[in-house]
Amino acid sequence: MRITSVALWLAACLSAAALAQAVSWKQLPGTANDIGVGADGTAWIIGTQAEGAGYGVFRWNGSGWDKIPGSGIRIDVDPNGRAWIVDNRGAVYTYDGQAFQHTRFHGSDVGIGANGVVWIIGDDDPKPNDHSIFRVGPKGLEKMPGVGVRVDVDPQGNAWVITSTHAIFHWTGQAWEQMPGAAVDVGIGGDGTVYATSTDQAVYRWGGNAWVPVPGQLANVSVDGRGNPWGINNERAIFVGERGK
Repeated sequence: MRITSVALWLAACLSAAALAQAVSWKQLPGTANDIGVGADGTAWIIGTQAEGAGYGVFRWNGSGWDKIPGSGIRIDVDPNGRAWIVDNRGAVYTYDGQAFQHTRFHGSDVGIGANGVVWIIGDDDPKPNDHSIFRVGPKGLEKMPGVGVRVDVDPQGNAWVITSTHAIFHWTGQAWEQMPGAAVDVGIGGDGTVYATSTDQAVYRWGGNAWVPVPGQLANVSVDGRGNPWGINNERAIFVGERGK
Protein backbone atom coordinates (compact mmCIF):
# COMPACT_ATOMS: atom_id res chain seq x y z
CA MET A 1 0.00 0.00 0.00
CA ARG A 2 1.33 3.43 -0.97
CA ILE A 3 0.77 6.79 0.69
CA THR A 4 -1.82 9.04 -0.95
CA SER A 5 -0.95 12.72 -0.96
CA VAL A 6 -3.10 15.43 0.56
CA ALA A 7 -2.84 17.20 -2.80
CA LEU A 8 -4.62 14.31 -4.49
CA TRP A 9 -7.31 14.40 -1.80
CA LEU A 10 -7.88 18.12 -2.38
CA ALA A 11 -7.92 17.71 -6.15
CA ALA A 12 -10.52 14.96 -5.92
CA CYS A 13 -12.68 17.05 -3.63
CA LEU A 14 -12.45 20.18 -5.77
CA SER A 15 -13.40 18.24 -8.87
CA ALA A 16 -16.51 17.02 -7.07
CA ALA A 17 -17.49 20.34 -5.49
CA ALA A 18 -20.26 20.97 -7.98
CA LEU A 19 -21.86 17.68 -6.98
CA ALA A 20 -22.04 18.50 -3.26
CA GLN A 21 -25.23 17.24 -1.69
CA ALA A 22 -26.84 18.81 1.34
CA VAL A 23 -27.09 16.86 4.57
CA SER A 24 -29.31 18.04 7.41
CA TRP A 25 -27.58 17.34 10.72
CA LYS A 26 -29.26 16.72 14.06
CA GLN A 27 -27.28 16.57 17.28
CA LEU A 28 -28.19 13.68 19.55
CA PRO A 29 -27.86 13.68 23.34
CA GLY A 30 -24.71 12.47 25.02
CA THR A 31 -21.07 12.11 24.02
CA ALA A 32 -19.15 9.22 22.51
CA ASN A 33 -15.75 7.97 21.44
CA ASP A 34 -16.99 5.74 18.62
CA ILE A 35 -20.25 4.93 16.82
CA GLY A 36 -21.59 2.05 14.75
CA VAL A 37 -24.88 1.70 12.87
CA GLY A 38 -26.27 -1.51 11.39
CA ALA A 39 -28.00 -1.93 8.05
CA ASP A 40 -31.27 -2.15 9.98
CA GLY A 41 -30.66 1.34 11.45
CA THR A 42 -29.72 0.22 14.97
CA ALA A 43 -27.11 2.60 16.40
CA TRP A 44 -24.63 1.87 19.18
CA ILE A 45 -21.90 4.02 20.73
CA ILE A 46 -18.83 3.69 22.87
CA GLY A 47 -19.32 6.34 25.55
CA THR A 48 -16.80 8.65 27.20
CA GLN A 49 -16.88 7.44 30.80
CA ALA A 50 -14.05 5.01 31.47
CA GLU A 51 -15.02 1.60 32.83
CA GLY A 52 -13.83 -1.97 32.50
CA ALA A 53 -11.58 -2.44 29.47
CA GLY A 54 -12.43 0.88 27.82
CA TYR A 55 -15.64 2.90 28.01
CA GLY A 56 -19.32 2.12 28.51
CA VAL A 57 -21.50 0.80 25.68
CA PHE A 58 -24.91 2.25 24.74
CA ARG A 59 -27.69 1.53 22.22
CA TRP A 60 -30.02 4.17 20.72
CA ASN A 61 -33.71 3.71 21.60
CA GLY A 62 -35.10 6.49 19.40
CA SER A 63 -34.85 9.25 21.98
CA GLY A 64 -31.90 8.36 24.21
CA TRP A 65 -29.10 5.91 24.89
CA ASP A 66 -29.72 2.70 26.84
CA LYS A 67 -26.66 1.48 28.73
CA ILE A 68 -25.73 -2.09 27.83
CA PRO A 69 -23.33 -4.00 30.14
CA GLY A 70 -19.91 -4.15 28.52
CA SER A 71 -16.99 -1.90 27.66
CA GLY A 72 -14.77 -1.23 24.68
CA ILE A 73 -13.00 1.30 22.50
CA ARG A 74 -14.24 0.47 18.97
CA ILE A 75 -17.64 -0.69 17.75
CA ASP A 76 -19.62 -1.71 14.67
CA VAL A 77 -23.04 -3.28 14.17
CA ASP A 78 -24.18 -6.28 12.15
CA PRO A 79 -27.26 -6.25 9.86
CA ASN A 80 -29.39 -7.64 12.70
CA GLY A 81 -28.58 -4.70 14.95
CA ARG A 82 -26.14 -6.56 17.18
CA ALA A 83 -22.91 -4.83 18.12
CA TRP A 84 -19.36 -6.09 17.89
CA ILE A 85 -16.86 -4.35 20.17
CA VAL A 86 -13.10 -4.32 20.62
CA ASP A 87 -11.75 -3.51 24.08
CA ASN A 88 -8.46 -1.92 25.10
CA ARG A 89 -6.86 -5.35 25.55
CA GLY A 90 -7.65 -6.29 21.94
CA ALA A 91 -10.43 -8.72 22.84
CA VAL A 92 -13.39 -8.85 20.42
CA TYR A 93 -16.93 -9.40 21.69
CA THR A 94 -20.26 -9.82 19.94
CA TYR A 95 -23.70 -9.13 21.40
CA ASP A 96 -26.03 -12.14 21.34
CA GLY A 97 -29.19 -10.20 22.16
CA GLN A 98 -28.74 -10.64 25.90
CA ALA A 99 -25.07 -10.02 26.65
CA PHE A 100 -21.66 -9.58 25.05
CA GLN A 101 -19.93 -12.87 24.36
CA HIS A 102 -16.16 -13.16 24.06
CA THR A 103 -15.05 -14.39 20.63
CA ARG A 104 -11.73 -16.10 19.98
CA PHE A 105 -10.60 -13.10 17.93
CA HIS A 106 -8.27 -10.22 18.80
CA GLY A 107 -7.89 -6.89 17.07
CA SER A 108 -7.94 -3.11 17.16
CA ASP A 109 -10.94 -2.34 14.91
CA VAL A 110 -13.90 -4.19 13.43
CA GLY A 111 -16.18 -3.58 10.43
CA ILE A 112 -19.29 -5.46 9.30
CA GLY A 113 -21.06 -5.41 5.94
CA ALA A 114 -24.80 -5.46 5.27
CA ASN A 115 -24.39 -9.13 4.30
CA GLY A 116 -22.91 -9.92 7.72
CA VAL A 117 -19.28 -10.34 6.62
CA VAL A 118 -16.87 -9.26 9.38
CA TRP A 119 -13.36 -7.85 8.87
CA ILE A 120 -10.94 -7.14 11.71
CA ILE A 121 -7.84 -4.97 11.94
CA GLY A 122 -5.41 -6.95 14.06
CA ASP A 123 -3.47 -5.80 17.11
CA ASP A 124 -0.07 -6.97 15.89
CA ASP A 125 2.63 -4.63 14.55
CA PRO A 126 3.80 -5.73 11.09
CA LYS A 127 4.63 -2.10 10.31
CA PRO A 128 4.91 0.99 12.51
CA ASN A 129 1.40 2.21 13.45
CA ASP A 130 -0.37 -0.28 11.13
CA HIS A 131 -1.74 -3.76 11.74
CA SER A 132 -2.56 -6.87 9.74
CA ILE A 133 -6.00 -7.27 8.16
CA PHE A 134 -8.25 -10.29 8.66
CA ARG A 135 -11.60 -11.49 7.33
CA VAL A 136 -13.78 -13.73 9.47
CA GLY A 137 -14.69 -16.92 7.65
CA PRO A 138 -16.28 -20.28 8.50
CA LYS A 139 -12.95 -21.57 9.82
CA GLY A 140 -11.98 -18.42 11.73
CA LEU A 141 -9.73 -15.53 10.80
CA GLU A 142 -8.37 -15.45 7.26
CA LYS A 143 -5.28 -13.25 6.98
CA MET A 144 -5.57 -10.84 4.07
CA PRO A 145 -2.81 -8.90 2.32
CA GLY A 146 -2.09 -5.35 3.39
CA VAL A 147 -2.16 -3.38 6.64
CA GLY A 148 -4.32 -0.65 8.13
CA VAL A 149 -5.84 1.00 11.19
CA ARG A 150 -9.54 1.45 10.34
CA VAL A 151 -11.98 -0.78 8.45
CA ASP A 152 -15.57 -0.92 7.29
CA VAL A 153 -17.29 -3.30 4.89
CA ASP A 154 -19.57 -2.79 1.88
CA PRO A 155 -22.78 -4.76 1.17
CA GLN A 156 -20.84 -7.25 -0.97
CA GLY A 157 -18.56 -8.09 1.97
CA ASN A 158 -15.54 -6.19 0.60
CA ALA A 159 -13.58 -4.01 3.00
CA TRP A 160 -12.53 -0.38 2.81
CA VAL A 161 -9.39 0.24 4.87
CA ILE A 162 -7.63 3.38 6.09
CA THR A 163 -3.90 3.22 6.85
CA SER A 164 -1.97 5.18 9.47
CA THR A 165 -0.81 7.51 6.68
CA HIS A 166 -4.49 8.17 5.78
CA ALA A 167 -4.40 6.28 2.49
CA ILE A 168 -7.70 4.68 1.43
CA PHE A 169 -7.97 1.18 -0.05
CA HIS A 170 -10.91 -0.88 -1.29
CA TRP A 171 -10.81 -4.68 -1.56
CA THR A 172 -12.12 -5.64 -5.01
CA GLY A 173 -12.55 -9.30 -4.12
CA GLN A 174 -9.12 -10.12 -5.53
CA ALA A 175 -6.78 -7.29 -4.54
CA TRP A 176 -6.57 -3.86 -2.94
CA GLU A 177 -7.43 -0.86 -5.10
CA GLN A 178 -6.10 2.45 -3.84
CA MET A 179 -8.78 5.13 -3.87
CA PRO A 180 -8.07 8.84 -4.36
CA GLY A 181 -7.66 11.05 -1.33
CA ALA A 182 -6.80 10.63 2.33
CA ALA A 183 -8.98 9.95 5.35
CA VAL A 184 -8.99 9.07 9.05
CA ASP A 185 -12.21 7.05 9.09
CA VAL A 186 -14.64 5.44 6.66
CA GLY A 187 -18.23 4.23 7.00
CA ILE A 188 -20.40 2.29 4.55
CA GLY A 189 -24.18 1.98 4.58
CA GLY A 190 -26.41 -0.97 3.81
CA ASP A 191 -27.18 0.64 0.44
CA GLY A 192 -23.47 0.93 -0.40
CA THR A 193 -23.11 4.65 0.36
CA VAL A 194 -19.54 5.43 1.48
CA TYR A 195 -18.57 8.36 3.70
CA ALA A 196 -15.10 9.35 4.87
CA THR A 197 -13.71 11.93 7.28
CA SER A 198 -10.45 13.83 6.85
CA THR A 199 -7.81 15.01 9.30
CA ASP A 200 -9.57 18.38 9.69
CA GLN A 201 -12.98 16.70 10.34
CA ALA A 202 -14.27 17.52 6.85
CA VAL A 203 -16.87 15.02 5.61
CA TYR A 204 -17.00 13.49 2.13
CA ARG A 205 -19.24 11.04 0.28
CA TRP A 206 -17.90 8.77 -2.45
CA GLY A 207 -19.51 9.76 -5.75
CA GLY A 208 -18.28 6.81 -7.78
CA ASN A 209 -15.13 8.43 -9.15
CA ALA A 210 -14.41 11.29 -6.74
CA TRP A 211 -15.14 12.42 -3.19
CA VAL A 212 -18.09 14.79 -2.85
CA PRO A 213 -17.76 17.34 -0.03
CA VAL A 214 -20.56 17.29 2.53
CA PRO A 215 -21.20 20.22 4.91
CA GLY A 216 -20.43 19.36 8.52
CA GLN A 217 -17.55 18.11 10.64
CA LEU A 218 -16.95 14.61 11.98
CA ALA A 219 -14.00 12.62 13.27
CA ASN A 220 -15.65 9.17 13.18
CA VAL A 221 -18.43 8.11 10.81
CA SER A 222 -20.86 5.22 10.33
CA VAL A 223 -23.71 4.90 7.82
CA ASP A 224 -27.16 3.37 8.16
CA GLY A 225 -29.08 1.23 5.68
CA ARG A 226 -30.58 4.25 3.92
CA GLY A 227 -27.22 5.90 3.35
CA ASN A 228 -27.52 8.46 6.14
CA PRO A 229 -24.32 9.27 8.04
CA TRP A 230 -23.99 9.11 11.81
CA GLY A 231 -20.87 10.43 13.46
CA ILE A 232 -18.88 12.01 16.26
CA ASN A 233 -16.81 15.18 16.10
CA ASN A 234 -13.60 15.99 17.95
CA GLU A 235 -15.60 17.35 20.87
CA ARG A 236 -17.28 13.90 21.18
CA ALA A 237 -20.69 15.30 20.22
CA ILE A 238 -22.96 12.86 18.36
CA PHE A 239 -24.77 13.68 15.12
CA VAL A 240 -27.08 11.97 12.65
CA GLY A 241 -27.47 13.31 9.12
CA GLU A 242 -30.27 13.04 6.62
CA ARG A 243 -29.38 13.31 2.96
CA GLY A 244 -31.21 15.84 0.83
CA LYS A 245 -33.59 14.61 -1.81
